[in-house]
Amino acid sequence: MDSKKEEIKIPIVVPSMGRAHLLYTHNVFHHDRVHICVPDSEVSDYQNAHPTLKIIGHPNEIFGLTAKRQWIYDQFPNVVMIDDDIKRVVHMEHGLGDKAHYLNPDEATDLVDRIARECKEFGAYLFGLGSSADIRNYVSPFPFRTTGWVNGGFTGLLEGSKLAYNSAIHCAEDFWISGLNAYHHRKCWVDTRYALVDIKGGGTMKLEGGMSYVRTLEREKNDNKILRQFFGDAIGKHRKSIPGRVQQLHEHQRSFSVPWA
Repeated sequence: MDSKKEEIKIPIVVPSMGRAHLLYTHNVFHHDRVHICVPDSEVSDYQNAHPTLKIIGHPNEIFGLTAKRQWIYDQFPNVVMIDDDIKRVVHMEHGLGDKAHYLNPDEATDLVDRIARECKEFGAYLFGLGSSADIRNYVSPFPFRTTGWVNGGFTGLLEGSKLAYNSAIHCAEDFWISGLNAYHHRKCWVDTRYALVDIKGGGTMKLEGGMSYVRTLEREKNDNKILRQFFGDAIGKHRKSIPGRVQQLHEHQRSFSVPWA
């Protein structure tokens, strides 16, 4: 097999809104591979703040992350979407107390392409990274996962799938796409050896702009109602907080599991 024919250089698209001054993810990957996706009305703000980056605008009427993700997937049939506030990609295979290894832009960009290629070779359409950058949450006997939830902070999608986002979902679009993927395709590809670290170091719900324009507890509650209408008992309650390791951010936080996992 000619390896050149199998080479994948997947676009890295960063959805953003109202955060031109907070944008950081482009520093983690090769600039020429990153596209910053913002409303048309904010293109000039982002271009002025980041003149060397590729800024692509979407129609202003596409509001909210769910609609934005669908627009991106329509434009980029092979794509990885990454949060705009990412500071580092960490490699989890080190012992407690050992110095952590953070990927440089070459390594981080190569990781994106490798996982996309592995996902394609595996016959899956949805791929991602581990959901926690805390080494205590890393399960070393299982460096790869092929079922379940894919964290929205790093969402990879390949062409040819039966996947589409549900515009009725406002805050839990990653649970929707994970559930739909399980229904249609059953498997995904998640490399849990790597995880994202955001600039605040404690989750993506602490910054202005972005999802802060959309996320409310009432919408979180309604998302759960819709998710359970479609996916039933696969949508459960989030496990309780474990001090220093797992944080429950609000009462409507959810979990996702599939019976064949």
